[in-house]
Amino acid sequence: TPLKAPNSSTRAPYKKVKKVTSYEVLSVNLNGIRSKVQVFHEMVSSENPDIIFCQETRVDSSISNSEIFPPGYTIYRRDRDLHGGGVSA
Repeated sequence: TPLKAPNSSTRAPYKKVKKVTSYEVLSVNLNGIRSKVQVFHEMVSSENPDIIFCQETRVDSSISNSEIFPPGYTIYRRDRDLHGGGVSA
């Protein structure tokens, strides 16, 4: 039998829930963050994003997260080397 639309005398057999979540996202090609840490921190502070995607970070494991990323974020990195590449989120 087809589903009937609920009316005042019947209850709906289901409840439709719509959940909408918005996130502020910042995507930035850093082209080497080590010389731009202050500018990067100012940009993050100004924009206040929930998620940050960084390309061309140009860092390696000798550089700690706290040296380049502002506090308050969980950092996921995929480093290459100091000469090129690397991403983080």
